[in-house]
Amino acid sequence: MYTRKELLAMAKQYRMCPPPDVASRSACKELVEKHISLCPYCGEKNKEIELWHSLTKKILKTLYGKKSFPKKLSDEKIRKGEFRFIKPELGCWEEGFYYNPPLVLVLDITNEISNDLLVSQVYHDIGLAGPGDLILSARQTKLNELFVEPWNTYTLKADYLGRSVGYVKNNILSDIMAMAKNPDFLPPWAKMPRPFTDDNDPRIYFRKLEIQVGYVFSSRAVAALMQEHSYFDLDYPSMDALIHTIKKYAQNVYWLYPPETFEETLATAQFHQLAAADTGEKEIIAKIIMIKNRKLISFKPVPARILQKKFLSGKITLSGRVAEFPESGADSALLSFWIIDENQCLTPSISQWDSQTGSFYLEFDAQKEIQKHPEIAIVIFSDKDASHDH
Repeated sequence: MYTRKELLAMAKQYRMCPPPDVASRSACKELVEKHISLCPYCGEKNKEIELWHSLTKKILKTLYGKKSFPKKLSDEKIRKGEFRFIKPELGCWEEGFYYNPPLVLVLDITNEISNDLLVSQVYHDIGLAGPGDLILSARQTKLNELFVEPWNTYTLKADYLGRSVGYVKNNILSDIMAMAKNPDFLPPWAKMPRPFTDDNDPRIYFRKLEIQVGYVFSSRAVAALMQEHSYFDLDYPSMDALIHTIKKYAQNVYWLYPPETFEETLATAQFHQLAAADTGEKEIIAKIIMIKNRKLISFKPVPARILQKKFLSGKITLSGRVAEFPESGADSALLSFWIIDENQCLTPSISQWDSQTGSFYLEFDAQKEIQKHPEIAIVIFSDKDASHDH
């Protein structure tokens, strides 16, 4: 029986240490040396290779009840409710650590941009499950006991996923989607994870690790998808022209400083009448913006609730939900800027947006706590195919 601290240590190694086939590549020699200098678990030469052999056996045994991958794996079209690993060749180095592709559950085949889909990250050791996680049995997954992270959903390209290794039934999938929309919901049949003990509970640090892993793979997918769908190639000759159009739809808007990009112009607009009313510590005013044929057709304020805000180790993290988000099925994108003063504006290092639930997660690099909240705008493209034609 492992303690949660030991489980967290193993999770860090499983998620962020290079597997033997990567560590042994001559092309990765300098990267592996940098990793060994940073990683407390791989400090001894070749220790990471020995560690990965034992970890791989443990994880395969946990998932499949055996020490090798199942021989017969589905190679058919991706379907909702399937467990699939992100392809191993998509593992990547980031700042001295190697991010190993995680197991994910396919929640929805969105196809909002091209071949994109919505997934939820999965982990194999239920000792790290906490509030908001859904623990599933071997009978329910066709694998072994594991847990799904409904709070950790993100977009991937369909061709990022490998073969199906298991699946859940539609009723379980519906419950997971309900949990993603409402963090307080837990199906009556589900095993309730133990609550967090305090702010130092290892599972809190595990969640930060999981969010970072998801971001590494989702950000690459979103960047690739954005190349296929140019979000902010708007048909305006200048920022002033866009501002003039915004004021046609919302006459009570102003800007604290002259914006330099279309994204800043959309996200940092302030509402005169609403600014005074927006004094709640956990509520902000976001913007819902509609774009059609590269032109702005709607610009409205909408309440957004900050569910969690923390400052730790030079980073501020926020999670929240936009109220009354229209379920149009159209493509959408999250914009966020944190106005410090007229000379300083921060952009998030991590930005995640779930159009299915209206939930968002933001992470900003900061040297100290910031009392104000960032500006948030949701841009909805009502003609998701039109921008491919210009």
